[in-house]
Amino acid sequence: MDSIKKLTNQNNVILDPEKFKAPEYVIRMGFYRENDTVEEEVNFYFSHWYMSMVTLDILTNAVIEVSSALINYYDEHTNKKNAIGVRKSKYNQFVRTWQDFNGYLINIKQTIYDYYDLYARTCNVIDPNIKETPYYAFKSDTAPAELHAAVKELLLHGNMGRLAGFSLLRSMTEITVVGRLLDLQNSPKYKNKTIEFNNDYPIVSKLHMQCD
Repeated sequence: MDSIKKLTNQNNVILDPEKFKAPEYVIRMGFYRENDTVEEEVNFYFSHWYMSMVTLDILTNAVIEVSSALINYYDEHTNKKNAIGVRKSKYNQFVRTWQDFNGYLINIKQTIYDYYDLYARTCNVIDPNIKETPYYAFKSDTAPAELHAAVKELLLHGNMGRLAGFSLLRSMTEITVVGRLLDLQNSPKYKNKTIEFNNDYPIVSKLHMQCD
């Protein structure tokens, strides 16, 4: 954080890291809808770097908590003093917790790479002379479309560990999916028609938030 502050001062770039502590500011700076133009690249990449830093902290704490539960379920399963039904139940809980544990570890590894890449990209847009090489530089460039694709891939894995720390990203993806489903411009049959929402449905509030 201090190195980025120093870099922005040296290059006369306006960036206030304190503002990113507010979720609504992170959403505004980091979550562009598909086909939108990224106008504030420094804020865009910094917001995603900031989220990766927070996510890494969340995942690390989650691994510590799950580790304790994993040991407890294993001890209860192998304890011959327990009834057979209890031991079977603890085994099932052990298996599910083991899957979550591995999901957290995979996420931590991925987030470490993301953390470095987004830090490098933030520094590069602040000062193009730095030319720091991101880890995924030879795979694809990170832009809003790629971030959407990454979130969709993440959600497909399906266990609790895979979803930890990404509630804002899930909301972004949900809004995108709903927006596509309700976009009648690509429908030959309903192209010239409109959709009227019943305000009792929760999704309406999400769409209104996105429009605002």
